[in-house]
Amino acid sequence: MPLSEIASARINQALRRYWNDQDGFSLPPMKAEEAVSEYDTERIKKLDEENPTIWKSIDPIFADRYRHLQAPVNDKHLKNLRATRALITEGINDAVDARGGGSTSGMLRAFGGAETEWILRQLYSSSALSISKTQFTSKLRSNIFYQDSTGDPEAQRSFERAIDKFRQAEATMSDAQQATFRREILAYFE
Repeated sequence: MPLSEIASARINQALRRYWNDQDGFSLPPMKAEEAVSEYDTERIKKLDEENPTIWKSIDPIFADRYRHLQAPVNDKHLKNLRATRALITEGINDAVDARGGGSTSGMLRAFGGAETEWILRQLYSSSALSISKTQFTSKLRSNIFYQDSTGDPEAQRSFERAIDKFRQAEATMSDAQQATFRREILAYFE
């Protein structure tokens, strides 16, 4: 069974269970894939059991399809997204770079574009309590730098690039949207 077939089966389940034409997906991409994996066929479950790292190949395919489905819906609700979309995705990638290697970082990178679309969706369909720029930066720093990895100068530069890109993206948002954006970024890196 090709990996794209597994990803297709999962995205079709996500469309059936967590999609509406007005707002798109009702779950963020990683949670959507996790939720629909419960509905995998016996054949897919067996493949997954025999190949425990198969998710490393399936995740990017699922994430890309999620992104391609959600982006046009976001474009209908929010105007002039090209720069904001790019800044958020680049900021996520820089934050992942600051975090370092490993399986979780690989997964965060694979889902970065799809997560960007989820965040953009939240800007018109959700709200959050305000969090200051200082609190946001401090909390994100503690989420990114674990096991005292703040000493790595390259990781620190990547983190600063991420913060800069997030600030630039926030400049295109209302105060309410900034609060939602900060909540979603922090949730992604928890």
